Amino acid sequence: MRIEKYYFLDNNLIEYWNEIESKNNFYGFQSQEWITNWIENLGLSNKRLTFFFYVVIENEKPIAIFPFELKKLYFFKILSLIGDNQTDYKSPIFDKEYFDERSIKRIWVSLKNHLPFHDVINFTNVPENIGL
Repeated sequence: MRIEKYYFLDNNLIEYWNEIESKNNFYGFQSQEWITNWIENLGLSNKRLTFFFYVVIENEKPIAIFPFELKKLYFFKILSLIGDNQTDYKSPIFDKEYFDERSIKRIWVSLKNHLPFHDVINFTNVPENIGL
C-alpha cells in the first residue's frame, strides 16, 4: 500500500476519483464534481482553510480517497473532511472491494502517519454507513 498526497484536483487525482466513483455508490457530497465546486465556490474564499487529498493505492489501483481540510482557528489547527459547514455528509470514498472493518483500520493506521500537524481532528457529518 502506498499513499499519494495532492494539494489540488489535478488530472491524476481526478482520474483516480473517477475510477472509484464509476464502480461504487456514494452520497453526492462525496463526488469529485461536488468537492471541486465546493472548493471553487466556497472553500477558496476562506483563507483559514488549506485543502489536500490522500489517495490510497494498492496493487496500482486507487482504493480510497480522503479529502481533507485544515482550518486555522485562533491558535489551533483543526483537521476535518472537506465541506466545512455547508456539506450534509462528509466522508472519504472507498472502493467497495476494500471496504470492510479490517481494511479501513489498516488504511487509517497507514494514513495517520502522513497527516500534517494538527491539534484536533473533527470528523463530523460522517454517514453511519459509508459506501452503502
